[in-house]
Amino acid sequence: MTPEKSVDCECGETLQTREHIIRTCDRYEAQRTKLQSDYRELALPELLGTHKGIAALADFIKDSGAFTFTGEKYTPKGRLPTFFEEPEPPDIDSEEDTSDDEQ
Repeated sequence: MTPEKSVDCECGETLQTREHIIRTCDRYEAQRTKLQSDYRELALPELLGTHKGIAALADFIKDSGAFTFTGEKYTPKGRLPTFFEEPEPPDIDSEEDTSDDEQ
């Protein structure tokens, strides 16, 4: 949480909590339906305490954009570079003196 930012939820709830987002926030109702197909009660101990629950919750977060800074689903802008396309970092550990001190 950023101190300068409001703790209110965009849906109008006065306090945006993890439980609110997962269980009741209107903004994520469509994505929550999929989560509720396996976890009808959306019990946090079950969602956060089992491998299957964590995987289901991860899908909910990915599909909904919940817990992102904007609250909207992340959509990449173009293709991400591969490891081999990254430029080489400068060699700052070089022992060569590149200064103009020698004159």
